[in-house]
Amino acid sequence: MRAQEKTPASRHFVSAMEHSSIVGVLRLVRFSMGLLVVGTFIAMSVLFDGAINPGDALLAISLFLLTCFGFAFNDVFDREYDKRYKPHRPLPSGAVSMSGAVSIVLLTGSAGLALSWLVGAEFGTLSVAIIMCTASYSFLKRTTLFPTLFLTPLLCSAPFLFSWVYSQEPSSLILAGLMSVFLFGREQLKDLQDVKGDSEAGLRTIPSVFGVRLGTVAMAGSFFLLLLLLPIPHFAVGGRVFGPIYCAVTVPCVGLTGMTAALLALRSRSPQSLHLALVVSKYGLVAGIAGLAFQGL
Repeated sequence: MRAQEKTPASRHFVSAMEHSSIVGVLRLVRFSMGLLVVGTFIAMSVLFDGAINPGDALLAISLFLLTCFGFAFNDVFDREYDKRYKPHRPLPSGAVSMSGAVSIVLLTGSAGLALSWLVGAEFGTLSVAIIMCTASYSFLKRTTLFPTLFLTPLLCSAPFLFSWVYSQEPSSLILAGLMSVFLFGREQLKDLQDVKGDSEAGLRTIPSVFGVRLGTVAMAGSFFLLLLLLPIPHFAVGGRVFGPIYCAVTVPCVGLTGMTAALLALRSRSPQSLHLALVVSKYGLVAGIAGLAFQGL
């Protein structure tokens, strides 16, 4: 029997991806960040349910796809900015074609949305909100500080929000709040790294609008605030979620690495120091989330 012919949509996708490398696609969608989001959601599932069920798996895949959608959409929207200030990115470097990037945006967005609706209407509605916030971020960052102040921390807290809707555990909202403070500080690190290009391009971030010094203060202040806030749930809420392992592993891993990142940036705002601060904070977060998952076992 003859193999079934490809549909026009599949032929278009294959054609669009012909001039895109696998490594370029992985960089476009920030594959490692997608894995971090999935790992966070799975850690919450293990923490609250003690196991991973089929619904958890579908939502984890949906979150991964929505994360890929967000990063790819932002790169498509920022292609002219990246061409001038970040020529190493997949689109300006030619590692991914524009048609390939647009195809990835459409595929990941629609697939992530469809999977979330399969689990339940509430998750589909939350996914629609994530897609709308992602699109708003790319448009609004040229006119207002709203994206850097609120949208980025909110979007990056999606695994905890999904977990709250799924498990109805109030602890998820506490963790989402702590994550928002952490991610606000990390966003300031990234904005300090990009301040020259953001200022010239007219993008609205704290460093580009109010200056590098205030941006540095906002970054260091958020990490210091996080260090103060992290232990509070252990003493005020306690229980299985905020028990001894949370206090012994998550609090120091996230809090101390956050402060280490802040001190690195305060010591020197060179590209190397800011990059190292971002790396330190990222792996501190990974270790802290792993501690939460271990507590659920």
